[in-house]
Amino acid sequence: MVLSDPEYAAVADLMSWFRGNLRGPFEYRLRARWRAPRSICWFRCTAHEHLARARELATILEDRDVFIRTIKCYKTGYVLYEDEVQVLAQPFADMRFRL
Repeated sequence: MVLSDPEYAAVADLMSWFRGNLRGPFEYRLRARWRAPRSICWFRCTAHEHLARARELATILEDRDVFIRTIKCYKTGYVLYEDEVQVLAQPFADMRFRL
């Protein structure tokens, strides 16, 4: 995928913002190794600024034919980590991923 200079600058700015404003939950995946392979991470619906910036990034990628999908779920699974903007969890066994 080739980005134009303005797109590249926008993506770089967004990634820089996420590095400064989003704590990586992946260290918690190491603590729960048996759950790590199936764990998923998402933004809380109250993380308005994070979601807006993620949508901005998704728009740029979609314009370059990268498939993006928003998944909403009310059943989280076994929560491994959470903070004010994100949740990391292992899905319950009866949860299925649907495309």
